[in-house]
Amino acid sequence: MVKNKKRALKVKRVLSGGIPLKKVINGEITTQEVEATPKVLQQFKEFKAEPEEMEWVIEGFLPKGIVGYIAGDPGTRKSLTVLEIIIRGALGDIGKGRIFPNVEIGKRFRSIYVSAEDPQWEVHKRVRSIVERIHPEYGLTFNQIFERLKDAYYYDLQGEGVSFFELGKGENTPQNAQGFFDFGVTVEKYLPDLVIIDTKSRVSFLRENSNEETAFEISRYEKLAKETDCTFLLIHHMGKAGAGPRGASSFHANCRFGMEFLFFGKDNRRSKKLSDNLQGVRVNHCKSSYSQTIPPFVMRWSGLNYEFITEKVDCFNDVGKLVASKKIKEYLAENAGATQQGIINVMEGKLTQSQVRLAIKSLKEKGVINTPYGARKGLYLNTKNDEAAEE
Repeated sequence: MVKNKKRALKVKRVLSGGIPLKKVINGEITTQEVEATPKVLQQFKEFKAEPEEMEWVIEGFLPKGIVGYIAGDPGTRKSLTVLEIIIRGALGDIGKGRIFPNVEIGKRFRSIYVSAEDPQWEVHKRVRSIVERIHPEYGLTFNQIFERLKDAYYYDLQGEGVSFFELGKGENTPQNAQGFFDFGVTVEKYLPDLVIIDTKSRVSFLRENSNEETAFEISRYEKLAKETDCTFLLIHHMGKAGAGPRGASSFHANCRFGMEFLFFGKDNRRSKKLSDNLQGVRVNHCKSSYSQTIPPFVMRWSGLNYEFITEKVDCFNDVGKLVASKKIKEYLAENAGATQQGIINVMEGKLTQSQVRLAIKSLKEKGVINTPYGARKGLYLNTKNDEAAEE
């Protein structure tokens, strides 16, 4: 055992991180050994002083130096949204630009957009369409906006087959590919505040369903984020069941920030494609380790323009049920004899039918609503239990 401990101090410096240490220690792999240097550790007493304030890419919303993701169904305008974030970031010194409800970009930052999925002409078209729509907000002409986009950079990888990560030959273990080293020195040269990688799967040859390989991939981005004080947002797709990003669960677990874009129909169910029944795209800020998440909302598009609908929140989570329940209780307080169908008819102007039904069911379970003769005979508010249920 002592012999193994001594040998553990002599390990090969594996840049790829691919060779298991156990195999080196046990002598299963012959390697040129180098002396390892113990890391100098900090003591907790050094944390007595006030910590440095957190730096932000977008104040109160997106911190600097982290790895996060935006995942969504195809066609939910993920790429268009991040391109607008980049453009408004480059214009942050001349005015505030709203990107989500209660989220505004009020300071300038530098960005790199890594495009591995869409051709350059498509990105070109999208950028022009965004500038055409937003330039009146800043009191500038179309051309004047473009003159100010000096801190927005385009990194074209579409159709080049470049990978950042790959499996090592023989050992079948994850390692950095040449593309990641080229990418790393580019980031160090331009020193952006934000890097968007569109999409994650296009620049990685690792197995998407492997927790170990996914964790390795995120850790490499984290190391680069730490060295350059830059935030990386990975664009990804949702799983078939809509229960989170596609692939390994360690993707969501290892990222510090996450947003999900899903089609949202009038029946409050996920829709696979655009249709007449479509209301818009439901956006869920599902993870934010160092700041408050914003409530779910719906983005509804009309051509190039969009609007935010914050009242039609996702009723399949606690926040949505609370909002729906509150509205229904307010209505019941004024209409104590209302029928269930009457409530649905009245509230559909503000809530979906599914939201109303789920909220009624939730209120019944909490004892807030009593139905002594069934739903058809009427509903009334139980004021005695109402206060307790609120708690």
